[in-house]
Amino acid sequence: MIDYYDLMETAVVELVRSQLAAYFTDPEKSVTKSDDTHLDQGHDYFCFVYPGVFPAEIFGNQIVTVNWEVILDVFARYNSTEKQAWIDMKKIRAELFWLFNLREIGRTINKHQFVDRVVLSAEDRPRYIPVDVDNPDSGIAFIGQVMVLTVTQRINKS
Repeated sequence: MIDYYDLMETAVVELVRSQLAAYFTDPEKSVTKSDDTHLDQGHDYFCFVYPGVFPAEIFGNQIVTVNWEVILDVFARYNSTEKQAWIDMKKIRAELFWLFNLREIGRTINKHQFVDRVVLSAEDRPRYIPVDVDNPDSGIAFIGQVMVLTVTQRINKS
């Protein structure tokens, strides 16, 4: 059995790590698959990748078309002022938008097998992440936003 989603998710993580290395200075900890345990280790940017839905259609006897949703939960550290935190958040968001919607390497997931289409969008507003999630008055640690990367892939059934 081949886990096509895991292959896609791994390719997305590797692409973010390699193309946005200036933001993710410790990529093994700051860009991960379903692992946010390093969030308190002092990095300014994080991108955690999670599986989403995957609507699929079968065409004929040979092809399955899947729209994989790869969830990117992106964080920018609230270092000094609210103004600077928003500048940092918008900067990383713009880089991700540019990578996946405008650059060839992102629009094809680095020429990943049978990828037809890639679109990054954000359906939710950015949010403030407190220092202590159990105490909302503890101050702000990050500004975060959930983004959805939809990757259309054609998979041969045989």
